[in-house]
Amino acid sequence: MRACLTLMVILLFITACGGSGEGDSVPVISETVAPTVATGIDADTLMAEIEILSSDEFGGRAPGSPGEVLTIEYLTKQFSNLGLEPGN
Repeated sequence: MRACLTLMVILLFITACGGSGEGDSVPVISETVAPTVATGIDADTLMAEIEILSSDEFGGRAPGSPGEVLTIEYLTKQFSNLGLEPGN
């Protein structure tokens, strides 16, 4: 369940923030992973992920800040846990 929420939050985050320049990679969701992930999204898991990403630990996530580094590391780990791979 948590993985589903994580995927949704991550995809929303990427969509909202856009890329940072050349060499950006976009995660690819395989056809076998996507249906499984989508079935477990609920309000509780979504709120848990939002609370994590909006916590003071991430320091506002401003570009070039330590919070950005923490956010990228967190999202990269979540992508990896879901079995996602870069699209480029």
